Amino acid sequence: MQAFSIGRVFSRAFGLIRDTIGTAGLFVFLLLVVETAVSMVAQPRMLEGFESAVSSAENADQRSDAALAIFQSVWYWAVLLIGLIASCLAWSGGLHGLLQYADRGETSLAECFQRGLIRFLPVLALTVLWWLGFLLGWMVLIVPAAILASMWAVALPAMIAEGLGVFAAFGRSRELTRGNRLSIFGVLVLLLVIYYVLAMVIAGSMMGAGAFSGALGGEAAIEAMGSISPWLALAALPFSWASGMLLKAMVASLYLESVLVKEGVRTDQLTDVFG
Repeated sequence: MQAFSIGRVFSRAFGLIRDTIGTAGLFVFLLLVVETAVSMVAQPRMLEGFESAVSSAENADQRSDAALAIFQSVWYWAVLLIGLIASCLAWSGGLHGLLQYADRGETSLAECFQRGLIRFLPVLALTVLWWLGFLLGWMVLIVPAAILASMWAVALPAMIAEGLGVFAAFGRSRELTRGNRLSIFGVLVLLLVIYYVLAMVIAGSMMGAGAFSGALGGEAAIEAMGSISPWLALAALPFSWASGMLLKAMVASLYLESVLVKEGVRTDQLTDVFG
């Protein structure tokens, strides 16, 4: 049995990104383009109700209340829904493409779309439960949240690669990560740092100093949205794609490393799913 290697996890992840850029990478990029296009169309329409309500407000308290008008916009909820659908499809189809390439040395854009649609609902359910468990652990204490994040780090790729159900995927992840959770936590911390550096680059390219105006209150954050140029949003696409692909490839690589360390070879279930 081999020891868990953080260096191997990162090396494998970057190799997967490089080798699947025209398949899984393209799949993720197309979904990102759709999500960005919807946001660009919806943004001015979302702000119409907000600007009208604010302009008719007579004092600061009324303007703060008026800021809530944006949540009454159909466009606001449409953007959230499209974003959720695109994110889950990107995870299910993107992970399938990455893992299929790792198993067979090939994948295709069509299979990413097909498997993304087929596994959409299970991925959505697992994601919701994952975040509920993590947030509950965070509310109790930071340590339980870190333990759960490490324990469940490979639940999603285990579901995709081995055709598991939601709860079976959590159990499989718990089994695969046992004994290596400290190393996995180290990978997650490094990944978090890289991810948020990229996220700050994206936010900075879109809003500049206004990217952080959300800390000043809902009204300031909404006003900052109006200053985003559609061209800047498009320019941020490569950064958004890079951060998204890095996250997916790292999760896939963590799963592959965990299987390698715990079982020595790939499981027969992978061949059954991808064969």
